[in-house]
Amino acid sequence: MKALEPNTVESSEMVEQTFTFWFSDNEHIRSPFPEYIRPILKENAVDAFFKWVSNLNPKAKEEVNDEMIAEKLEEIIFETAMGLVHTEAVSYTHLTLPTI
Repeated sequence: MKALEPNTVESSEMVEQTFTFWFSDNEHIRSPFPEYIRPILKENAVDAFFKWVSNLNPKAKEEVNDEMIAEKLEEIIFETAMGLVHTEAVSYTHLTLPTI
């Protein structure tokens, strides 16, 4: 399957279409990825995806279909993004009761 080969038109189109969808607001779906992580997210997720592909045995490569590939790429994108998003730490001050 050409979509599993990193330097083919098919893989490039699949990757671009996936990122275009998730980096854009689409009707009822708002992009969950902040602008500041998008360039590194794309690079890291594509690397992770093709690393996953390289670990597939030949039989598995024959059995995967477009839907399975797309789902795996999306899974990798979301997993990768989790490590890139900065969250604000919330600190709570504990109340101290006076001792009697």
